[in-house]
Amino acid sequence: MAARLISTACIVLGGLLYWAALGSDTPKAYFFPQMLALTMVLLGAAMLVMDFRSSGKQQAAWSATQWYRIWPGMLVLVVFMAVAERVGFYVSSWLAFTSIGVLYAPTGDRLATAKRCVPIAIVFLAVLYLVFWMLLRVQLPHGFAF
Repeated sequence: MAARLISTACIVLGGLLYWAALGSDTPKAYFFPQMLALTMVLLGAAMLVMDFRSSGKQQAAWSATQWYRIWPGMLVLVVFMAVAERVGFYVSSWLAFTSIGVLYAPTGDRLATAKRCVPIAIVFLAVLYLVFWMLLRVQLPHGFAF
C-alpha cells in the first residue's frame, strides 16, 4: 500500500513540476527540469506497475536495517550540498561519487573498489561537464577547487 501511495505521489508531483516548467518565456532554460519531471513520472508509473504485478506475492517488511544502509549515502549527499559552493561543484561531486562507491562496496574489497571508482568518477564528471557547460550552457557553483 505504501509503495502505491509513494508512486502515485511521484506521478502527481512529476506532472505538477512538468506543468510548472512549461510556463516560461525561455523554454530552452527549462528543458532539463522538464526532462527530470518526465523521468519522475515514468519512474513513478513503473513503480506503480511493478507494485500491482507483485501484489499477490509476499513482500519483505520495512526494517530498520534498510535505513541503516541508507544513512551513510544520505550523509554524503548532505555534506555534498553543504560544501559544493565553497569547494566547487566538480570536485565535491567527484568526492561524493567516489565516497558513495566506496561506502557501498563489499567490506573486503574496498581498496579495489576505490581504485575502480576514481577513474569512473572522473569520466562521470567529464560527462557532467559536457552536459551542463557545453550542452545546457549552465554555470555551476565554482569554489576554490574548480
